[in-house]
Amino acid sequence: MNTSTPLVAVASLALGAAIAFVVTTEAPVEPQADPTPQATASAAAARRAPQVADGPVRVAGIMSQRVLAREGEYGEQRPFAGSFGTTRVALEVDLDRVQGAGALSIVDVVLDRSTVERFFDDRGTDLTAGLEPGNAYEMMPDLSQDGRRVSAILGAETRPARDAGWFAIEGSIALLCASGKEIRTSQPVALQAGSRLAVEPFELEIVQVGPSQWDESQWTVELRTHGDLSVVTSWSLVKPDGEVVELSEQMTWTMNGTVQKTLAAPAPVETAALRVELWVDGEVLMVPYAVEAGLGL
Repeated sequence: MNTSTPLVAVASLALGAAIAFVVTTEAPVEPQADPTPQATASAAAARRAPQVADGPVRVAGIMSQRVLAREGEYGEQRPFAGSFGTTRVALEVDLDRVQGAGALSIVDVVLDRSTVERFFDDRGTDLTAGLEPGNAYEMMPDLSQDGRRVSAILGAETRPARDAGWFAIEGSIALLCASGKEIRTSQPVALQAGSRLAVEPFELEIVQVGPSQWDESQWTVELRTHGDLSVVTSWSLVKPDGEVVELSEQMTWTMNGTVQKTLAAPAPVETAALRVELWVDGEVLMVPYAVEAGLGL
């Protein structure tokens, strides 16, 4: 028997499905008789195909990887640079398929209220063991321009069995939704470190101002607050003469309830009011799901 055949089959399956797996060789096993075509067909028939649910949540992407044996400058290395988790599944929620969603728009995914009850493959592997308790979904979900769809990524430090054909996930995704927007403006202040801006419901402090570290042609203002800034859809400065300077978002980080956001302007501004457009009348919509998928999605 040609012992290299299983290795080639696994690699071909991964490439054909546009999902890359790191394939490693194993210690030689004792030769076994090749199964008859009848036996192979019978085994394939016994393993059913995944069931495609016609609901508001579907599997939009799959990634599986091993931690490589070598270590890099920042510790362990993974085949997909910059990625986390050995198994990642993108779940897309379509608000048009959620009963009662009406004209609501998705603002964000409420990570600490989203859950995973079951995550397993067709060989019985329990993948929930690799989920971080209370934090199964990754930050910064991908939101569509019209606010009606969002992709939330589930990341686990466990992998399906090598011969698994499909997996199943059951859980709930909590969506922060809203239907209306308002524009709110602070009082003018000197734009310098330590200045405070009040824009209901936020109290913001300017941490620093100056040239952008990514683009020297831009000027930035860095703000800090303890509120949820995901409801803000646009930022601008209003100068004393009424000129409006649109701001672009450069970076946001969150730690222990503190949010820090860097906003960029085309030129320095000395004194201005902060104007924001934000979602109001928000509500949390729980979307339960039960999905299955194989490599071919």
